[in-house]
Amino acid sequence: MRIRHARPGDELAIAEVHVSSWRTTYSGILPSGVLENLSIESRRAAWRLRIEDTIRNPQAYALFVAEEGGKLTGFVNGGKERAFHPEFDAELYAIYLVESAQRAGTGSKLTLELLRFFQENGFRKMRVWVLAENPSRQFYERMGGSRCGEKSEKFGNEAFTEIAYGYDVENLTNTLRERLLRLPD
Repeated sequence: MRIRHARPGDELAIAEVHVSSWRTTYSGILPSGVLENLSIESRRAAWRLRIEDTIRNPQAYALFVAEEGGKLTGFVNGGKERAFHPEFDAELYAIYLVESAQRAGTGSKLTLELLRFFQENGFRKMRVWVLAENPSRQFYERMGGSRCGEKSEKFGNEAFTEIAYGYDVENLTNTLRERLLRLPD
């Protein structure tokens, strides 16, 4: 597996992973109409803008992709904390993996790369928002985050709870490095 910065031209593959991951992860959780209406083309345009943000502001935003056999299998996006919370300066905005890359260390490796970016750019405290019913929420809990917020988010006509987890960037980096050392080669 290779992890690298996203670059122009990656937006279609990122959008495909994003839509695929949402449909597998949130099936039975979010309204089916929300998942059916996901558009790779609209996601492609949004990811093109995010790639441009990372090029224009390389100390504020990062987008990394994981590739295996020349195929994009996941990505992580993060940067400055968006809600201006006084305790946090960084935020993991999104991390999505194709189903075959889940529970194989890909998410940890992508997150570790984002944490390296945070450390290099002076970020010290990170948070991430995750849908309370997301089965991948355990990933964030196993990483040792402390629950530090809750909000309501609408999908379709329904409200869902999102939970925030907060982390010290250096401590999380050490936790993930130890976890990756225990994974089989």
